[in-house]
Amino acid sequence: MFIYAAPASIVPGGGKKIVSPYVYPLFDQTWSMFAPCPTVDGKIKVNIQHKNGETGWFYPLESDLSWHRTLRMSHHGEMALLELNLIYWVMLDKVDFNLQYDEALLYPISDYFKDGYSYILLKRFVYGIAVNLDLEPITAEVICEIEEVDTGVSGDLIIPEFKWLSNE
Repeated sequence: MFIYAAPASIVPGGGKKIVSPYVYPLFDQTWSMFAPCPTVDGKIKVNIQHKNGETGWFYPLESDLSWHRTLRMSHHGEMALLELNLIYWVMLDKVDFNLQYDEALLYPISDYFKDGYSYILLKRFVYGIAVNLDLEPITAEVICEIEEVDTGVSGDLIIPEFKWLSNE
């Protein structure tokens, strides 16, 4: 029986030191490069108040997720990843600020959270949703429904209200 053993390295030891700084930043591939974040899952729910009323609570990317299931190679997959990435950043801020599920953020944590990366990203996201709905947002409420995949713990993170200056 013949067993083929692949060489440990194609490039000799001395050459590896020279080539590595150029090869690895560009061509190194790991599984994490292709896999979605496996630690958290969730959805974003919004209620936008605008000059003509309010939208009521809705999931802005629900139709994109539905279309992505049908048309895998369309831009709808990018929208699904957008939501997961936003949830990921919210989860990082949840851990950093030691936030609890299903509780409103109180001062001073709410002010610190407003300076956090996820709050800024969510505010831009909600503003973009409003503009795509031809709305001029005044304020918005956001709830992130989160499930920690590795522990099974889940709950809602109630994000501090967003406010925009009115053009009136």
